[in-house]
Amino acid sequence: MNVISISKKKFAELMPLTLAKEIMNAESTIYDFPYRKERKVFKKIHNLSGPVLTTKLDTIEMLDTYREYLPESFCVPDNLVAIDQTISGFTVPFVEGENLASVLADPNVSIKKQIIYLKQIGKILDQLKQMRKSTPVNGLYLNDLHESNFIVDSKSETIRVVDLDSCKIGSNLPMSSRYLVPTALVADAQGKYKRNTNPGASGYIVADENSDLYCYNIMILNYLYGSSVNNMGLTDFYDYLTYLSEIGMEPDLINSFRMLLHSCNNRNPAPELDSITKEQFLLAKKKVYRQAR
Repeated sequence: MNVISISKKKFAELMPLTLAKEIMNAESTIYDFPYRKERKVFKKIHNLSGPVLTTKLDTIEMLDTYREYLPESFCVPDNLVAIDQTISGFTVPFVEGENLASVLADPNVSIKKQIIYLKQIGKILDQLKQMRKSTPVNGLYLNDLHESNFIVDSKSETIRVVDLDSCKIGSNLPMSSRYLVPTALVADAQGKYKRNTNPGASGYIVADENSDLYCYNIMILNYLYGSSVNNMGLTDFYDYLTYLSEIGMEPDLINSFRMLLHSCNNRNPAPELDSITKEQFLLAKKKVYRQAR
């Protein structure tokens, strides 16, 4: 992969990109990065210690190797960046658009449009499933799947996947996932999600198809609830699903949510998302739910 070398003086001239309040990014700082008449984004990694940087470099190298097989929606890293000869991060193509976390939190964006974007993520997961079957890239999972890791492309109004340096590919040991932590509901599904026992890995769960679908379902539940469902207790979680049933949500959609903590494989709920009505969306919110209980 190409390495762009810059000096500390040149780095000091770069402008950080302002992130929306909904976006949490503790591991890096994002900079506007013009390069050869193209606008790129430079992700400067904070922790340059051995394991963290090595894992990210391995991941980026494998993504570059299999670039031709990856979905068009993937914003794949295209250059490493060295500051005074020290590899400090990488660039990705700049995407003109808005982070999905902001779009989902914006009351001025219609529910219909928000659901269209959520469905596109389900389609991407289906593409990855097919890719794992029919290409050499048989071990790729998004791993850290949450709303802040997607951008709504303002030109095409399609979802783009960012922060791919946290994905699971091959034998790499990716960083932890926002929704796959010991304090989350995933810990209540005994034996379903494989816990990471490798001392070199920071992730709690080994990423696979079930864990990606877990994160996708949780993202949808958080959208409906307007707050974190992932941190609910087990009883509260099932009480909320019962409430969703009571307000008339599609049974197959609710079953997708229930399956997250059952021994069966998870399913992609994208086909049922169109069934959500505006009234159901409003009734599903935390404040309304709490008042109803």
